[in-house]
Amino acid sequence: PSIEITALLRCRHRHDLPAGGWHCDAVPATARTSVPLVYAAGEVAGIGGARPAVLSGRLAALTAIEDLGMPVVGLAGRGVEINAGAEGAAP
Repeated sequence: PSIEITALLRCRHRHDLPAGGWHCDAVPATARTSVPLVYAAGEVAGIGGARPAVLSGRLAALTAIEDLGMPVVGLAGRGVEINAGAEGAAP
């Protein structure tokens, strides 16, 4: 995965060989990184596969909206967990 941007932003990273190497260490349930208001989704966060990557991107967007204090309306069932396939990731 391409981690240049998250590295330049000084986000914490982790190495997970089975998941493909270095990844940005983002919280699976929120996509938050170690840097405030920076979110990581998809392969950069160790989430492989097209559908899981898209879902993680949507989750990151919802979290960003929430963190900016904007109302998140009409989003019943937001408690989605993404299985990143990495140790410590949500099931």
